[in-house]
This record gives sequence, structure tokens and C-alpha cells, in this order.
Amino acid sequence: MAPTIEKISATTFRVLNMKASVQFYRDLPGMELLYGGEQASFSSLRSNDSESAILNLEQGDTVSRWGRLIIHVTDVDEFWTHLKERGLSLSV
Repeated sequence: MAPTIEKISATTFRVLNMKASVQFYRDLPGMELLYGGEQASFSSLRSNDSESAILNLEQGDTVSRWGRLIIHVTDVDEFWTHLKERGLSLSV
């Protein structure tokens, strides 16, 4: 039997502004800062579930390709309201 992936341990996004990125992931969805911080060149965050994948942020020039982070929440409408109450504004 071929080996399979059991789980994703971490993903890394390159960000132009570490301070704004850390504030966004820490303050809006409430991720826990594990390493680094607003003044660091590399930071790691995780949801409150210690089994979840780690989100790494690496400061540097942005890349032209895109990335994706998929999260699971208990109630999507409640979570959306939570984000809007904290100032998140998105346009489609």
C-alpha cells in the first residue's frame, strides 16, 4: 500500500508587511503567535487547536503567484460577523 499524507504540518506565506500580517492573523481570527512577531522577519501562528497546521509568515517581496489558506470554523456566519466587528472589509 502506498504511503499517504496524514496531515499538513505547516504552510508559509510570503508577506510584504509583517506587522500588518501578524496583527491580521492574531487579532481578527484570534490565532496564537508561536514565534516571531510584528518586528520579526519570520513568524509562526496557529489556531487554538494544538493539532492544527502552523501558519508561517516570511517577510519579503511578494510573489506574483497566489496562495490559499482554508480554515474550518464552527459557525461561518458567526465568524464572519466577528471579523466584520473587528474591521475586516472585503470587496469582491
